[in-house]
Amino acid sequence: MSKKKVKINFNLKNDLNKIRLEANKFMILLGSDVKRMIIKRTQRGKDLNNRKFTNYSKPYLKYKKKKGLPTSPVNLTFRFNMLANMTVRKLINGSKVYFSSSDERKKAYYNNFGIGVPKREFFGLSIKERKDIYRRLSKKIGELI
Repeated sequence: MSKKKVKINFNLKNDLNKIRLEANKFMILLGSDVKRMIIKRTQRGKDLNNRKFTNYSKPYLKYKKKKGLPTSPVNLTFRFNMLANMTVRKLINGSKVYFSSSDERKKAYYNNFGIGVPKREFFGLSIKERKDIYRRLSKKIGELI
């Protein structure tokens, strides 16, 4: 009986690079999904806790009507500039959703925290949305390992 050595070759560096590449793609996808969730919910007139937004002020309601724009639901949309300005960027360990324009970032900040306008907390994730993102992330990690 001959004594042959059994060799198993594997390249951990290549495997880790493939995992890293797939994880990076997935983080961008998750960031894009977060952006879509926020826009969809906001367009339905709901805040991050799924409550209806506070009504528009009477002068603003009159102004929107004069411009021929819908006044219901309250959805933080005049020309869609603010919501359309949300941008997704890859980070080292995830992704970031933010407003790239300083003007749109200010509008979002004022609305989200109620500065000069009623507070309409839209920029963030509900507990349910967060759980969905974590569930998808856990599943992807399991697939990658």
